[in-house]
Amino acid sequence: MDSFADTSKIHSIGVIMAVYNEDSTLRQSIIGIEKVLSKYLKAELIIVESNSADSSRVILRDIKEKWNSKVQLKIIYQELALGKGNALREGLKHLNSEVIAIYDADLEYNPLDLMKLTSLLEEGHTSFALGSRLLNSGQMREFKGDRLRSKMYNLGHIVFTSWFNFLFGTNLKDPFTMWKVFRKDVLNEMSLTADRFDFDWELLGKAVRLGCNIQEVPCSYSSRGFAEGKKVRTFRDPIAWISHSMRYRFTRLKRKDF
Repeated sequence: MDSFADTSKIHSIGVIMAVYNEDSTLRQSIIGIEKVLSKYLKAELIIVESNSADSSRVILRDIKEKWNSKVQLKIIYQELALGKGNALREGLKHLNSEVIAIYDADLEYNPLDLMKLTSLLEEGHTSFALGSRLLNSGQMREFKGDRLRSKMYNLGHIVFTSWFNFLFGTNLKDPFTMWKVFRKDVLNEMSLTADRFDFDWELLGKAVRLGCNIQEVPCSYSSRGFAEGKKVRTFRDPIAWISHSMRYRFTRLKRKDF
């Protein structure tokens, strides 16, 4: 039983997007997610840009100046790049919608899948939905010209997913997917501290501990390689995932209102 689940229709939804050096895909990703958000009664898009070294900030200023949509747009400019988790935590402070979705600016995911995820919430069985990259196929990452690293990352996904499921008592296929859509009430019962990609572990792990009945639906996915801007650090981040996951599993859940 998920105490945060609700069968009422979603009236407001907010999407948060962390941006760091994404000028090649940024404009297209914003156009795509805006089209989907405009289908909802009330929607907001919060973008947190973390002092990119490319032209991402210039693009965002141009988009903001020309914005003509019923979707409310807010752009937050950070002076330092402190990590994706830090950017998402900053964005969460500014969201007012009843449902929150995380979306990346790199176009690895199809924005249309957002509607499948929100429908899952409206069915009332869960307050937290994941868009799984593995429900349709077994191989997730295929980095162009880098088969060895592709195999290594696919194997790593199996290992870390098994560890997450063991630690939190779940049976998930893709806990580290970008697509995380959840009711804001879940956030009001936890505090978040992660600055990098361990944000996935913290958010999902604490949601499980709060009693969320996490459910997955298949999503589209087109992986990009490191030459195309992928930012996970091969050795540093996995070590942090393992060490920090123990803290997220056993530390006290502290209430924090966003």
